[in-house]
Amino acid sequence: MNGLRLKQVREFLGLTQSELALKLGASQSTVAYLEGGYLQPSEELLRTICECTGFPQEFFEQMEVTEFPLGSLLYRSRNAIDASERARVNRYGQFMFEVAEKLASKLKYPQFKLPKGGMDVVTAARIIRSNLGYTPDSPIDDLIYDLEKNGVFIFKSPVLFPKTEAFAVWAGHENKKPVIVLTGDTPADRTRWTIAHELGHLDLHSTLFGDIQAFEREADIFASELLLPEETMSRLVVEPFNLMRAARIRSEWKVSIQALVRRAHDLQLISDSTYKSLFVQISQQKKKLQELSEADVPERPRYLRGMAEKRYGGKRINYQQFSKDTKFPIAVLKQFIEAQASQEEYTRKKPQGKILDFPGEKNYSTDVREN
Repeated sequence: MNGLRLKQVREFLGLTQSELALKLGASQSTVAYLEGGYLQPSEELLRTICECTGFPQEFFEQMEVTEFPLGSLLYRSRNAIDASERARVNRYGQFMFEVAEKLASKLKYPQFKLPKGGMDVVTAARIIRSNLGYTPDSPIDDLIYDLEKNGVFIFKSPVLFPKTEAFAVWAGHENKKPVIVLTGDTPADRTRWTIAHELGHLDLHSTLFGDIQAFEREADIFASELLLPEETMSRLVVEPFNLMRAARIRSEWKVSIQALVRRAHDLQLISDSTYKSLFVQISQQKKKLQELSEADVPERPRYLRGMAEKRYGGKRINYQQFSKDTKFPIAVLKQFIEAQASQEEYTRKKPQGKILDFPGEKNYSTDVREN
């Protein structure tokens, strides 16, 4: 048995070594030795491990483990998220990425096409925006769609972690694949901002050298320029600026009014007094603005579910074969897949009457007989 696999499953389930040991009828030190590779379980203990965790024996026998660092989870303060929750959040991302990697090895998944690092924050955001096909005066239509189309793995966690909205990481062999994992339950406009923020980390902070607080500020600046370009904001925001005008811009640009007002203030397009007055009004209108955000249709990632459907029989996925090929339990795979957007949820009518299809789906192999 690969002890690291046992540690991964334990953390995925949110258990301490002592809690797992109690379920197994063993000691905490036994679990520690198993995870460290200093002890191999008896056949009886291995069966008990499989029964208690729900993972098949084949999963624990895999020697190769997918590289999946903590990524931007390292930027979260210890006051915001403790080590056990950080580990569990990371394991959810790692396991979904591992499933996606196995699917992508048999299907045509787009390679990452966006530029990476080597420039100042604002320039980086402008280049990414241009590469996604948007001019400064064009709102980004569907950020998740655009990033998935350009080879970014984006996953929605089936378990929500209130203290962590999302995280990003360069994962896989030689850390070459960009991954964003959504782990919180946020309104559509907040989700877009979070995705843009994590994209900033991917683009700017592939190494961990530097001031972590500065990294977070840079990711916010990146998200601001990506979603609300300075060139266009300077044209849209003029004094006197009020909440009604902000709401109209929000409707078009799909960013929260709070983010919009902060952006206008950061660019010195509104005065300190207007900024303070707007936030007083936002506080007074909190319920109405919340209803406005909740009415928006949220963007949801699709690729993980799309690949599974393409390889394992369409909408009625053959989970038995899926589980056999990936070594993951059927229940876990269903959790992962059902958290992602279905084909019906992912398609939406454009003003021109066009349908936005799952990008690249028609190029995928449908041969499910391969192993």
